[in-house]
Parts: sequence; C-alpha cells; structure tokens
Amino acid sequence: MKNNVLLGLIFLLPILLALVWFVAPHDAAFGWFPRNINTAYGQEVDTLYLVIMTVVAVMFFLTEGLLVYFLFRYQEREGRKARYSHGNKKAELLWSVVPGLMLVALALGQSGTWAKVRRDFPSESDPGVVHVQVFAQQFDWSFRYPGNDAAFGTTDDVGTRQLTVPTDRKVLLRIASKDVIHSLFLPHLRVKQDVVPGMLGKIWFVAGEIPVWRLRTKGEALPPERQEMVWMTPEEFRRNKVASNFESPGAFTFRNDQEDPERLKRDKTGMLRFWYEVDRSKTVEIWKDGAAYPARADEAEYVIHQADLACAELCGPQHWTMASSIKILPPEIYDSWIPRQGRTDVNTQFETVWDKSYPHYNR
Repeated sequence: MKNNVLLGLIFLLPILLALVWFVAPHDAAFGWFPRNINTAYGQEVDTLYLVIMTVVAVMFFLTEGLLVYFLFRYQEREGRKARYSHGNKKAELLWSVVPGLMLVALALGQSGTWAKVRRDFPSESDPGVVHVQVFAQQFDWSFRYPGNDAAFGTTDDVGTRQLTVPTDRKVLLRIASKDVIHSLFLPHLRVKQDVVPGMLGKIWFVAGEIPVWRLRTKGEALPPERQEMVWMTPEEFRRNKVASNFESPGAFTFRNDQEDPERLKRDKTGMLRFWYEVDRSKTVEIWKDGAAYPARADEAEYVIHQADLACAELCGPQHWTMASSIKILPPEIYDSWIPRQGRTDVNTQFETVWDKSYPHYNR
C-alpha cells in the first residue's frame, strides 16, 4: 500500500507541474524573469523558455521519482534473491526514442522564433531603423551612432559610453570585439549575442517601455525607502512629469545604503537599497505632454532611469566591470538627444580600431 501511494505521488508531481504551466498566465513568467519590454519577440522567447523548463522539470521529477521509488520497491529483504538482467530492448528503445522525439518537437516548435530573432533582420534601408555599433573590449562597452549623413565612419558620428535607444522603433545592433570573446546581454530585452573577434554579430529588438524612478506621489516627495523603479509606456510617460537630466547633470544622484552607514545599520533585511538624492537648486528639463520645459529638479515626479546591460561571457579577471546600462527614451526625447552629443574619446577609439580593422562593418 505504501509503495502504491509513493508511486502515485511520483507520477502526480509532473502532472501538477504541467497544470501550473497551462493555467498560469505566461506573460507573468511566474515572477522569475526580469520584466520583458521587447515587444518584437520577447514574449515568444519567454514562452519558449518556459516550455523547455516545464518539459525538463517534468522529466526530472519523473526520472528522479522513479529512482527513489525503485530504491524502496526493490530494497534488500530477507528471502528475496537478486535477479540479474541483461537489459530490455523495448525499454531501452522507449527511453531513447521518446526523448529524441521530444527534442525534435522542441526544435520544430522554436524554429519560427529562431528565424524571427536571428534571420529576419530589419531592412538596412528602412529609415525608421535605429543603427548602433557596439564595440566590446576588456573591460568596457562603447557605442556609436551615425550622424546626419546616416553613415558610419564619418566625422559626424556620435560616440557614447551608454547605450541609448528610443521606444517603438526597431534597433539594429552591429557588434564586434577588439580582443576576446564577449557576450552582450540585455535581460529586459531578451537579447544575448556572443561577440567573437574578427566576426560581426547582429541582433535587433524593439523596446516598448521606459524605466523611470519614482520620486514623488500625489504631490509629495517620497522618502528614500519608498522610492522605486517603475516601467512606463510612452503614453504614460507623456502624461507625467519626467526629468530627462540631460541639461543639468548632477541634479539627481543615485545613491545606496553603503554611502549611508546609519541607514544600512537600520535595515535588518540586509538588502542594499537605492534612492535618488535630488538637488533642489538645479534646474532641469521636465517632459510632459511630449514637450520639455525648465523647472526645479524637485518638481519632477519621475527621473529617467536605465535598464541592465552586461557581459555574459567570462572575459577576464575584471569581467565584472563590464556591467553597464541602457537608457530607453520616448522617440521625441531620443531625437533631441542625438544632436546634443559632441565628439568624445569613443569616436577616436572607433576611428583608430574599428574603422581601420573592420571598415567593411560600416556598410
């Protein structure tokens, strides 16, 4: 009787997992994933990931459960003799063919998503596509945008240390490495592209939401412990007072508990907390209803924040320093951001390395 109950529980676990998969809202991703903001194919990537995870989890519990069951079912008992077996061809064929068919089914099921992400790139000639060159090296990321002539490798190129893209436009990244293998990882955009020296990598996405940091609510300034990052659609962005902080650097300083020992001491959870410190004396651009106006920094309800950008390949002893960020802006702010960028050391780096070693990557 006990063995039957145990066997029933073993087979019940994968069935329960399967039910959770079919009943749970797939876009919620069980709360395990970073927020998906890639409107082009992010949901398809999440669905594929969850399907594979569910299949693997079911097979894991089934296999390990059977092992546990057999330990109890065929344990040594008085009067029982061991029976030696030379195998069972039907059983061996079953556990070889079934996993093989499952892998074929997964491969066929994901082929459409793979083609969309890796093969069906936006047209190079489409004027609505945002083109960015990404240069990886130990231990830094650099980014370059074409100027008014819409061509790379010319004098009006824009070089930056932070990736900045608009919402609701296709963004096409051309990625190269100066030294070793790197891997561009944008978790919120479901993008991960290995960067191999001597090869040009390409990846694209469409960002649908903007990361911002909440500074005020109902007209009241929030204390540090209540400030938080939230995600806005471009429409929500236009309805609120959001500071761009382009014209007045230093008006919003991002801090954490390590810079305030007393606050860290009071926090019993041990979790590091972050907040923006606002300089009331600064005048900043605040965007509302699609237009900007100057105002005091503490009048802003939100300030534009950033999403994560990292290297997902162990590229050396200082690999951790390649953690960077991506700033996502509404199209009207992005279009005003590009002309404000002047020539930087990033331009020189692209000209001396990228343009000389990989001039064909500019076409």
